[in-house]
Amino acid sequence: MDPVYSSKERHYAHYLGEASWAGARVILGQWTPFTEKLYDLLILTFSENGTITDINALKERSGLSDEEWDRVLEFASQVIAHRLTSDHDRSTYH
Repeated sequence: MDPVYSSKERHYAHYLGEASWAGARVILGQWTPFTEKLYDLLILTFSENGTITDINALKERSGLSDEEWDRVLEFASQVIAHRLTSDHDRSTYH
């Protein structure tokens, strides 16, 4: 059975999610100006109208080989994973 959330709880979750995305850019900008721009580029590349784009259709449009596409996905995931683990590392060890 799916839990039923109140209107207040749904709004809270929505705005908390929006704040998290906005905050990610601020944190990135504290490292170097390039990380924030790279993050924006990745978000623009892999999203459409505010949601994650159809990855298979994007691959088709890119004209990349399977190996090249895999490298693009690996790079993008490493950039985002680095941001997440760096946040954790800084709060844990400093």
